[in-house]
Amino acid sequence: MAPAARVEEVEQKWKEGATEGMLTAEQSRKKAKVVWTVGKVSTKLFEASRAARTPSPNCRLPPMEKLLTDANSLYTPASATTLQDSHIPQQATFVREKQMVYLRTQENLTISFDGGTTRKPQSVYTMHVITPDCRVLLYKGDQSSAISHDAGYVKGLICDVLDDLGAWRFAGVVSDNTGNVKKGRQEATKLNPSVINLQDSVHQLHNTCKDIAKLETFDAVCSALYKWHSYVY
Repeated sequence: MAPAARVEEVEQKWKEGATEGMLTAEQSRKKAKVVWTVGKVSTKLFEASRAARTPSPNCRLPPMEKLLTDANSLYTPASATTLQDSHIPQQATFVREKQMVYLRTQENLTISFDGGTTRKPQSVYTMHVITPDCRVLLYKGDQSSAISHDAGYVKGLICDVLDDLGAWRFAGVVSDNTGNVKKGRQEATKLNPSVINLQDSVHQLHNTCKDIAKLETFDAVCSALYKWHSYVY
């Protein structure tokens, strides 16, 4: 069970007064507190490491372990293997379940997607679902290094999302307009006529800004920004 799911389970038992059924009343309260603490800290540690893009083994560095145990003696840091093989997959499943429940209450959704390369490097297509109130949810990351990114592949990515949540919930699908992506969008929307095929205007604006930045007037500014960017990243 994901750490966040354990926290929810214990909190629900506390509300219902059901923790007493585990052992004696005092033992059950202590056990529930330990389970809640471990789940809560593990969840926050997971969130912090993901936000900082910190590799899982770094969570077991001696200074990090001492910080966690000094902050809360009830918590024993999980091993890097436990984080990688258990906590992270379980947390991902937990988040996906919450995400699916939420999205199945929504309508007029939009799919946006784009391809990119990670530092590893790996080729990844990311699929996002956008709600009418502009809430953006990362729905899927498809590792596609060994696959031809043709129109059929793109069409499959789109149709998978439509099939998962129900095509009738979606109003449109949007992306850049490269050849394979454009054709993939067209084929997916032909199968689902109620979904509007859209080209992403942001890509066009980005290209316009890139052309403007090539003007001699902006040479000094761009040079300073390149140095700053290479230092920060």
